[in-house]
Amino acid sequence: MKPLTDAGKLGCILAQLPPDLHVTSDLAYIRWHGRGSRPWFNYRYSEEQLQEWTPKVNETAGRAKRVLGYFNNHFHGYAPENCLQIMQMLGITTAHSQAALQRVSFYREGRLPVEGLEAWTGPVVDRSVEKLLLAFANAETIERSTIHT
Repeated sequence: MKPLTDAGKLGCILAQLPPDLHVTSDLAYIRWHGRGSRPWFNYRYSEEQLQEWTPKVNETAGRAKRVLGYFNNHFHGYAPENCLQIMQMLGITTAHSQAALQRVSFYREGRLPVEGLEAWTGPVVDRSVEKLLLAFANAETIERSTIHT
C-alpha cells in the first residue's frame, strides 16, 4: 500500500513528532496533537509554543495554495482557543474571530460565565444548523464540507 503522499491524496503532513515540513501538493494539512508524554486531546498550547509555529505555517502557505490546520479538541475548549490564537499571530483573523478570542480570554480569566451558545456567537435569531455554522465558518468552507448526492 502506498503512503497517502505517494498516492497524491494528501499534500502535507506536519506532525508534532518531529515538526518536519513536507509539502507535496497544493493542499497542506497541519495537525497539532500537543506536547509531552501524554499530549493527546487534553493539551493547551502556550502562546510561546504557538509563536514557534508561525514561521512554519507561513512557509507552508508559501508553498501550498491552501493550508488547513487542526487542533485536537477537548471539553475544555483548548482547540478553538489555540486556533484563534495562531490565526491572530498569522494576521488572518476576522472581526468575528477576534471577538470570539476575546470571549475565550474573558472566560479563562473568569470574567465571562458561559450560558448557552449565545455567549460565543452573540444573539441567535435563526437556530438552523446552517446559520449556526455560519457564525463560526464562512459559506465557502461549509459548502466544501457538504456532501452532495
